Amino acid sequence: FMILENNIMDIVEDSNPGLVDFAIYGGIIGFGSIVPGISSSFILMAIGVYEILLKGLAELNLYIIIPVGIGFGISILLLAKIVAFLFKRFYGHTYYTVLGFVLGSIVIIIPRIEFNLRYLFGIIICIIGFLFSNNLSRYDKKHR
Repeated sequence: FMILENNIMDIVEDSNPGLVDFAIYGGIIGFGSIVPGISSSFILMAIGVYEILLKGLAELNLYIIIPVGIGFGISILLLAKIVAFLFKRFYGHTYYTVLGFVLGSIVIIIPRIEFNLRYLFGIIICIIGFLFSNNLSRYDKKHR
C-alpha cells in the first residue's frame, strides 16, 4: 500500500474477501495486539478492510467473525511463543526493537511536532530520566 500525505490508497480491491483473507486480517489484529507500537486498526484501514470487518462485527456476521477469530487466535499463540523465545535468547535486541516500534509509532500519532521551548524542556527531561534510569540499573548490578 502507499500512503501519500493525507491520501491512503487501498490495496484490497472492491471484491468480496474470502475465508483465508479474513483469517489473515485476524492475524493482523493479533499482531497488533502483541507487538507494542503497531496499530492493527491503522494497518487494516490502510489496506481498506477496516470498514468491512467493523460492519461484519456490528452485524454479527459469522462468515466474517469466525475466520477473523481463528486468525487472531493463531497469530496470538504463535507471536507470543516467538516473542517469548526472542526475549529469552536475544533480550537486548528484542527490547530495543520493541522500543523502536513504540518510538516510531509516535511519528504516526504526532506527525507535526513544532519544536519550541516546551518540547525542548520535555526532551531534556526525557534524557535526564534515561540517564538516571541507566545509572540506577548499573548501581543495582554492582551491588548484587
